[in-house]
Amino acid sequence: MDFVVLWVDGNDPEFIREKNKYTPHNRKIDNDEDNVHRYRDYGTFNYWFRMVERHAPWVNNIYLITNGQRPKWLNVNHPKLKWVRHEEFIPKEYLPTFNASALR
Repeated sequence: MDFVVLWVDGNDPEFIREKNKYTPHNRKIDNDEDNVHRYRDYGTFNYWFRMVERHAPWVNNIYLITNGQRPKWLNVNHPKLKWVRHEEFIPKEYLPTFNASALR
């Protein structure tokens, strides 16, 4: 069995600039319709990986899907981790995407 996880660091200033560049002026990332909570990094993701390692050793691969960002603490050389960037599977004409539904 494999896990597929989507992740974004919504606190990253570069992410916010890129997101706002493609968002209509009246729907910037900091308003209620496109709430910052959708992109918030609660700082618990590293615990999630530890939990999987401890309680789900039967997982074959963890596919971490990102827009190119990666947590600083992430060991991209871990044999079970497959870090996949949007550009690796989404045609260029559809990038960037900020909608998790497009990634499923």
